Order: sequence, then C-alpha cells, then structure tokens
Amino acid sequence: MTQTRANHPNGHLKAKGAAFVAGFVIMAIELLAARIMAPYLGSSLYTWTAVIMAVMAGVALGAWTGGKLADRKNASRSLAVSLFLSAIFIFLIPIFSEVAGKALSGNGVSVQILALLFAYIVFFPSSALLGSLTPQLVKRELKQIQESGSMYGTISAWNATGSIAGTYVTGFLFIGYLHVKTAIDLMAGIVFILACIACFLKTEKDSTI
Repeated sequence: MTQTRANHPNGHLKAKGAAFVAGFVIMAIELLAARIMAPYLGSSLYTWTAVIMAVMAGVALGAWTGGKLADRKNASRSLAVSLFLSAIFIFLIPIFSEVAGKALSGNGVSVQILALLFAYIVFFPSSALLGSLTPQLVKRELKQIQESGSMYGTISAWNATGSIAGTYVTGFLFIGYLHVKTAIDLMAGIVFILACIACFLKTEKDSTI
C-alpha cells in the first residue's frame, strides 16, 4: 500500500546527509574516546575494547528504539527530538567523563571493569541516540513497501560512508590539530544544526505501509 507522502525535491538528499553525519559523528566519538579515557584509565586494549562495546551496544539499542519511534504517527517530531538529544549528550561527554573518571579511578577495581563502566556511562547514551536515526530516516523517506529494501540500503550506505569519513578526519585531522573538547563541541554543534533543520522540514501525515 502506498503511503500518503508527497515527493519533496531533495528529500532523499537530506536524509542521506543526515545519515552521513550520524555515521561521521559516531566514529569521531569512538576514536576520540581513547583520548578522553586516557587521563583516568590509561590507553590499552581494555579501554579500546570497552569503548567499542559501549558504542556498538548503543548503536544496536538505538536502531531498535529508532524503529519503534519510526512507526509512530509523529515520527518526524521523534526524529528532531532524537537529533536534539544527541547533540546534548555529545556536548555533555566531557562533563560525564570528568565525573566518571574521578568516581571510578583509583578504587582498586580491575581496569577491565572500570573501563566498561566508564565507556557505558560516557559514550553509550550519545551512541544510542545517533544509532536511532537510520530507521527513522528510512521510514521518513519510504513511499512504497516495494522500495523498502533499496531505501534501507541507500540510507545505510550513506551512514557507513559517513563512518569512513569520520574515521579519516578524526584520525588524521581532529586528533592532530584540535583539542579533544573542541572536537566534541564541534560534533555537538553539527548535530544541533541538523536538529534545527529537521524542525523546519515540511512533514506529511504519517500512515502505515
């Protein structure tokens, strides 16, 4: 059954751009996380493992939650709210890290446990919120059930491309030329701008496929 969505010019391009930014920011946070954790827990295989686990767990939960939000009648509003919350939690990463670092370091618990707790406290929330964007973007742009596979593939591909770009830019530029907090604030600012754009996009009445 066809949805009652108008075919807005550049609609798919906006969704692709949002997916790209989400992937970019997730990988930027993941790479910057090692620098954020280092003053409190050092840099080791344990800290990297904890960061990857927390980020991937956040993305997994976010994808599931985003799918539920996408099926609501006010899906467009949920997308904007998810973006705003993402920006807020990204901006709070330095504050969370300072609080968690002071609370967890030097208490005699194994570094593996401390690294996991730190990573989940600091990086899980923003990863979950960013991970929720892909299914919401897919549902927003989907017009017919017949094109669901190609639409999901397209949005996912742009998300992965953003992750590749985020890995390159963070690893070769941000870490070398920017302070970690500056890079985090930049990521939060980009997502906040995206959230503002989402608020002003024309939305249509949602219906089931």
